Amino acid sequence: MDVIIYSKGFVHCSVCALASLSVEEITRFVNKENPTGLTHGWSVSDEPFKGGQPNPCPCDQEPETRKHYLFSC
Repeated sequence: MDVIIYSKGFVHCSVCALASLSVEEITRFVNKENPTGLTHGWSVSDEPFKGGQPNPCPCDQEPETRKHYLFSC
């Protein structure tokens, strides 16, 4: 799978995606698969991850080919 939503809540959503995908492609997927119901939808957060990792950051399981993104709405 190119994009995996591995955690979702009311305000934040965490995603693992192929590093070759653009932020726009990932954002479209997240908004299609996990709509917020708000007109502005999901966008990549300006915040780091809760554990202090930068956003985006390399995937902990496949760091050469995937990245993790934190989205907020």
